Amino acid sequence: MPLRQKVFCHVGMTKAASTSIQNTLDYGREALLAQGILFPASCFTRRNPTDLTRTSGNLELLRMLKNGTEGAFIEECRQHEDRAESLVLSAENLLFDQSEGQLEPLARLLESTEVVMIAVVRHQIDWLVSRYTESVTGGWHNECRSIDRYCRDRMVDGVLDYGKRVAWLAKLLNAQTVHVLDYGSLTRDGKLVSTVLDLCGVDQARFREDTRDDMALSRARSDNRRSVSATAIEAQRSLNVFTDILPPRNRVTWLSERRLEWKSGADNPHETAALLPSPKTLRDLEKHVAPFNAKLSDRYLGGADFESQTDNLQDGLIRRQLSRRRLTDQFVRGMQGFLEIRDMADRQPVKVDRFPPPLTAPAEEVTRLCALYRRASVILECPSGYMTLIAAGLPDKRIMTLEPDPVKRAALIEFLDCMEPLGRIDVHHQAQPLNIWNHEHFQPPDMIHLGPDSAAHVEDLVALTQNEVKIAIEDASGSSLAALDIPRLREKRRTGTLWELHIDAR
Repeated sequence: MPLRQKVFCHVGMTKAASTSIQNTLDYGREALLAQGILFPASCFTRRNPTDLTRTSGNLELLRMLKNGTEGAFIEECRQHEDRAESLVLSAENLLFDQSEGQLEPLARLLESTEVVMIAVVRHQIDWLVSRYTESVTGGWHNECRSIDRYCRDRMVDGVLDYGKRVAWLAKLLNAQTVHVLDYGSLTRDGKLVSTVLDLCGVDQARFREDTRDDMALSRARSDNRRSVSATAIEAQRSLNVFTDILPPRNRVTWLSERRLEWKSGADNPHETAALLPSPKTLRDLEKHVAPFNAKLSDRYLGGADFESQTDNLQDGLIRRQLSRRRLTDQFVRGMQGFLEIRDMADRQPVKVDRFPPPLTAPAEEVTRLCALYRRASVILECPSGYMTLIAAGLPDKRIMTLEPDPVKRAALIEFLDCMEPLGRIDVHHQAQPLNIWNHEHFQPPDMIHLGPDSAAHVEDLVALTQNEVKIAIEDASGSSLAALDIPRLREKRRTGTLWELHIDAR
């Protein structure tokens, strides 16, 4: 059924006050209807299991149209035809996160009505920093790329040309009028939500009077969205390598608890409030988006400046102020929390041969290995595995990892390139740990980690070492190790299938 009401369509973008706009519309639904404006309830959802102030707005309408279940929405529109001359739809994901095929059912629904499109755009640097933070710490996207790699990938995929995307969407939705709002300038002046309401034809004096109690409730329920520190973001992205073994809702719940911990903790006064790209990436981003923004401003913003609100962006002095000690503490605490929730939750099925390898080892063994890796400076691994990627989340480590399988080695190198480890990880195409001693970049390890197939090399490795070293061996049987007479052995202990040998220096 074609819609008869005039449609005001707020299309996003993400991380540009969409939640504030949608909560205002939701809590003021009756007041809007009294002014002849329908904000449909039939396709408005709140599905975040840990924060009911969050919403995807009317995104549910796309799912309803796709599945042919839009009957409730059509009936709601028909029911209010005599009372509502216009309709407001709001979904932040329309501008960037939907393909033409996904939006075509909506375009068909709107094809015979007058459409006014409202897009709120946020400077690309500010948007990338905010979107990256949510992608790392929100639990839905499970981002584990570094922020520099993330930003450079977005430069390639074309998403940063806002004007081009706005024009494309306006044409697809057959919008007769297009309004583009600058998130930065309007939020600085405290006028963004009121400007959107103005464009939708809302009498704001009357609206404020009619919604005074509802808006107070809305503000009382709103989450305090204090910034997550750069250290917390960097620690979490290293953990995200493994957390996709959890069902999404378990992951979101766990991360919501971690965010409360991050925000309640004492901040480091020398640390940036958000994780920012490197100065070079920032300069490259500014250069990349400048021509896009000039066209955007000329066409949609009346020639006004469209600038980043990131503090001190222009002075070129931004540095990532990460506390290495706090970073390690955050990572290790996060790993312990992940192991606890992993063992309580029903895990998602994972492919045995997938990369990166799923972290399915017993929690007590992973915890012991994390403690050993944390205390070590130079680590030799044979072969590579899940601990290689855990080590990538620990700063200032030198890891020499051996991977004889050329396919796994290539996959590991590619993954580490995207992840950008906090220390140095060298991946060697070696099968025998003894051969690495002759490598030109070899550095004597103070910890050696051997998999089950490498346990037979323990005595030869001890003979090669000169310094004090700890050797961790994964050996399910343990029978061969129990009988060995190892020289310079100070201590031997076993945790599950994990053996630890403490070897004294010569």
